[in-house]
Amino acid sequence: APLGYATSRKRVDPAVMRPLLIATVAAAPFGLWLLTMTPPLGPVYVETGFLKDNVAPKKEGAAEMLEHHQTPLVVWSNKTGLVKDMGAVSPAFLPYHILTTAGISHPYYTGFLGALREHYRVVDRNMLFSQTGEATPDWSRQKDIDPEIRDFRYIQYDMMFGKRQATPAFFPEMLEKLVAHTS
Repeated sequence: APLGYATSRKRVDPAVMRPLLIATVAAAPFGLWLLTMTPPLGPVYVETGFLKDNVAPKKEGAAEMLEHHQTPLVVWSNKTGLVKDMGAVSPAFLPYHILTTAGISHPYYTGFLGALREHYRVVDRNMLFSQTGEATPDWSRQKDIDPEIRDFRYIQYDMMFGKRQATPAFFPEMLEKLVAHTS
């Protein structure tokens, strides 16, 4: 299996670089975001000893969590080039990085998430990582939760399951398409 992984990587790398090279001559902004989530390689992680199981444990120490849950990410624009040294990026912050790189502002994705990103670099349901790298395990079970994280959770819940009261402030583009929740 490791040989299969190496062979696949050899084939994928040139395929990934081609759109990047083509985009350098394109007139419009271009971004490419490549994500792979564990376990993309099936038993390779177990066979190589990287993980004990095909899936990384949901609860680990801070160092292990960063090592086992961090996945490759490339953010690139033909206007600004490759975004370097992003460090660990929480999936919650992907819209922030994508829109910021594209030069687009949005009340929620760049405004609210941008403010949250100033305090946290990773938001995981089992662990928070501050910008300084300080880890807070089991943060969601604590009696007192940082108001910014609390509001982040409230907005997510409201927009997914609630009455979407955050729409005017954070998602004005949805106002005409808003369907009232009747529960």
